[in-house]
Amino acid sequence: MEIEKKLADRGKRFLAYLIDVLPITLLVFGVFYLFLGFDETLDKYLNRGTDIEPRIKFMEQRNWIRDTYVVSSDYKNESVTNNV
Repeated sequence: MEIEKKLADRGKRFLAYLIDVLPITLLVFGVFYLFLGFDETLDKYLNRGTDIEPRIKFMEQRNWIRDTYVVSSDYKNESVTNNV
């Protein structure tokens, strides 16, 4: 079909995904690490021993980072597809 000739193959789509994902991930992680206290949470989590509280705090912030990343990447992808 004619449309199949215009579609990118898996390799090109994967590369485009990485180009989108890596900068957003690094930016969100950097903001949380430098400005929102994730560095302290990570340090306490890695040196926690048997204490459960640092793990709970780590999981909360990790999920917050993940959710922030997903929202920002979805926003970027939505704005790109709306311009087509």
